[in-house]
Amino acid sequence: MVTLSPSTSDGNLTDLELAGGLGEYLRELHAQYGPLVSFHLGSQLVISVGSAALLEQHSGAAQRPDMYLEFLRPLLGRESIVWADAAETARRWRLYQQGFSDECRAVYREAAAEAAGRVSEKLRSLSTGEHISLQQYTTALALHVMARCCFGHHMDDEQSMLNFAQEYEIVTAEVTSEACGRQLYESQQDHLREAAAALRDVAGAIVRKHRKENKSTVSLVEWVSLSTQAGRGAAGDSDAPVSDLLALFLFFCETLSSGLCWTLQQLARHQTVQDNVVAQLTGERTDDGLVGRVLRESWRLGSVVPLTARCYGTPAAVEGHTLPARTPIISAYCVSHTGDGWKQPNKFDPARFKGDTPALEMNPLPFLSKNDDIDCVISTYEDLATEVLRTAAAVHPAGAAAGPE
Repeated sequence: MVTLSPSTSDGNLTDLELAGGLGEYLRELHAQYGPLVSFHLGSQLVISVGSAALLEQHSGAAQRPDMYLEFLRPLLGRESIVWADAAETARRWRLYQQGFSDECRAVYREAAAEAAGRVSEKLRSLSTGEHISLQQYTTALALHVMARCCFGHHMDDEQSMLNFAQEYEIVTAEVTSEACGRQLYESQQDHLREAAAALRDVAGAIVRKHRKENKSTVSLVEWVSLSTQAGRGAAGDSDAPVSDLLALFLFFCETLSSGLCWTLQQLARHQTVQDNVVAQLTGERTDDGLVGRVLRESWRLGSVVPLTARCYGTPAAVEGHTLPARTPIISAYCVSHTGDGWKQPNKFDPARFKGDTPALEMNPLPFLSKNDDIDCVISTYEDLATEVLRTAAAVHPAGAAAGPE
């Protein structure tokens, strides 16, 4: 195993930035040094696994590293499912899965179609050749969709949504910097704490209002608000429902936003696939699996969730090396981009998921392991992304997709 020496006090952050991001950095490392490398985020040693065989070999590394999503503490508090033990995580997740029933997913699809319609109309009003930031539009769309999925009717007015979005933007900007190992200035830390507190206040008010009204909202808050009541010996004033509601919102919002961004980017670059998808979604073509294959292939190439890390609780042997206990092991960026199990791994080819090809494991919730039941999550993501693409296809003719940023 090759260990990259820290280039600065921030570890290998400068190298990472020069490479163009964590994904490009890891691809370069694995191409040069093989399937097992390590580098530093700040002072923290991180192991990167770059082959399916190694990933399977170390699937027993099921604990969460001490640094695991630590940068989200101001937003998610101390009682989030992100840091719960395995038994508590399983208990809560069984409860929250009820928020992905057929009834709920139908409502979520309507929310996705409505939000996509507004965004599509906005895009149609732009002049020809005007620059479009995919990330900007997919983030705004995902915020509106996931607000409905997570908060129900408790955030229906546009001003509340705008205020929430402004605070959310501050949080995501600052935690992204921290996630890359960058030390925040005191003023940035203050902004992060203030914005996170504002979001927690909003989520707390929604949970309290839902409990007071005690009626169905067909949304995740309906089940998250039951978390402490169903828990063993949990206090009624626990912050867990607020923390989990925000955790679900954050991870689903970022997953939907990033996933859509990668998918639209690939469609903009591959006109034939784009035309086929539009034809499928407008009823001019019959290939029921096409959109799902496009979503999976875009996900594979985009690696939407890069920070899904696990660790061993005790020192462990890895390819002849002794790995210190609790050292983070990541894999999301590498396994999907190597020739180990993928023919022409850098090629956008949705057809690779035809027939008996195993479905790519898509886990937008970093606090769940590959052994958890996430079929409902995958299906919901596909529902929402498909509905967005369907609405866009109805508004824009084939060939009208904007170029990616």
